Amino acid sequence: MNITRLQFTLVLMLTGVLSSFSAPAQAIAVWNESVNGDLSDNGLIPTDLGQLQRGNNSLTATFSLGQTIPDTDYFTFEVPSQLSLEQIILKSFTPEDEGAFFAVQTGNVFDFVFTGPNATGLLGWIDVGQERLNTDILDDMGRANLSPSAPGATGFTPPLPTGQYSFWLRQGGERPVTVTLDFVTSVPEPSTIVGLEAILGLGSAAFLKRNIFRKKV
Repeated sequence: MNITRLQFTLVLMLTGVLSSFSAPAQAIAVWNESVNGDLSDNGLIPTDLGQLQRGNNSLTATFSLGQTIPDTDYFTFEVPSQLSLEQIILKSFTPEDEGAFFAVQTGNVFDFVFTGPNATGLLGWIDVGQERLNTDILDDMGRANLSPSAPGATGFTPPLPTGQYSFWLRQGGERPVTVTLDFVTSVPEPSTIVGLEAILGLGSAAFLKRNIFRKKV
């Protein structure tokens, strides 16, 4: 292999690797109730969304308090190996003057029973509304264990690692609420990219050095 060909090969390798890291994430619609149907109303058999993909995983759901007609929403998914759940972004929330409750447990069922201001058994929870639009709510869910209004949650510090998680969406009243949530999984850190650049650069330098030495000999 001559020097020009080696350089060309290394450039192609680096370009491909960097493109795979830096390409903007496309939102993947993992569930939309207007298309896929209603999410489960039973926490013991939540709708299984399967494995999250790398990037943005979008879910759109409509739910209410569920006292008159069962219409709370339960779903579960797996964060697969080599990925972590970095953020949950509230992308839309209607109507604007309503609020909702959103909670998470570990495992593939949601068996928490609400009996008052006690969150024992939950990994985390949060009250959501229009004021949290386009913000990451995962951080605040993790700090729910510090809440004096409903103590008892385990709490966590994002990102959530590989594993199975189940969620509960519940409105505070009978008026339906529609939300869109983006579950954002991790991508390689910038340090990884810099490291790959360095490795490819060193490989090129080593080859050039050997090539020049051979020509002199």
